[in-house]
Amino acid sequence: MSELTPCNYCSLKRIKAEARVKKMRVVKRPSAFMGGIEIFVVPQNMKAAEIDSWTGPCDDFPNGDLSWQKHHRAWFMELSKQCCC
Repeated sequence: MSELTPCNYCSLKRIKAEARVKKMRVVKRPSAFMGGIEIFVVPQNMKAAEIDSWTGPCDDFPNGDLSWQKHHRAWFMELSKQCCC
């Protein structure tokens, strides 16, 4: 990893800080497409069932459906429990 590249832990920390400023929340979901973890920034009052109904990348939707695209912020193969950079 480059010295200028933040680790996944620091990237998630930055995403959470940005979400907090916008009064939104960060949701982590397992990625069905490539494994790993998908990170979404959603409104505080959004229900888990609504998030789970989104269609991620697949043959019919190469970039996911519109809701998935709007709220998706990152994909991480793995998340560490502490900073690695």
